[in-house]
Amino acid sequence: MRVIIGADHNGFEMKDRIVAHLRENGIEVKDLGTAGPERVLVEEYAVGVAAGVAGGEFDALARLAELER
Repeated sequence: MRVIIGADHNGFEMKDRIVAHLRENGIEVKDLGTAGPERVLVEEYAVGVAAGVAGGEFDALARLAELER
């Protein structure tokens, strides 16, 4: 499974925890950012995540529920 993830300034701390958890469980993760509290537009990251999933390079985040099994 390959996962791509991104977040704006409001969600970067949660994103970082998710990324760490996935990597600890052997999941390949491409983190598009952001990496800090500086204000950014979520669209800057959402477009990159959507393109990665739509292009088939990464699995949809909805599939992360499979990790719970």
